Amino acid sequence: MTIAIISNTANALLNFRKELILYFQELDIVVYALATDFDQNSEENLKLLGAIPVGYQLSRGGLNPLSDLANVFSLVRIIKK
Repeated sequence: MTIAIISNTANALLNFRKELILYFQELDIVVYALATDFDQNSEENLKLLGAIPVGYQLSRGGLNPLSDLANVFSLVRIIKK
């Protein structure tokens, strides 16, 4: 089984979803952790938890509906992959 956990920041994954990621690892579930702002440290920390970090684009303060729609389609494409 495979699970994708989506967050707008990598720190939120580490701070608020760490226990969930560890629980899924105990159940042998592959966990993809999606966030917009990975740096080397946050990627390494997620890998240590057993998750696979995946970056995606998101305009957090965007007011352009076309740009937001493009971001949604991009996220859907990543999830399907």
